[in-house]
Amino acid sequence: MTQIAEKQKQDTLWQIVLFGLVVVSLLYGASQGRPALALGLSSASYSAMYLVYLLMSYKYSEGNVPQQPRLNKFTQNLPRPNHFQTSFKRAASTAP
Repeated sequence: MTQIAEKQKQDTLWQIVLFGLVVVSLLYGASQGRPALALGLSSASYSAMYLVYLLMSYKYSEGNVPQQPRLNKFTQNLPRPNHFQTSFKRAASTAP
């Protein structure tokens, strides 16, 4: 099963890339003598990286959802349990 907690390597890489982008943005803005440019580039870097982080989190949160078994010519006519009726019967039989 894929879980978010098992993705420390990807998260560490994401943090390193984010740090690098912010440093480059600030240094570029400072080298041009334009603090507003440095602030704008670092803000754009943060925004883009957090969009990537949001997509990564969504992807990792999906996990491996068990799929319904495929039906073939041998299993398609087998009776399937109706879980609602089963749980209803169980609840009714345990009622006082």
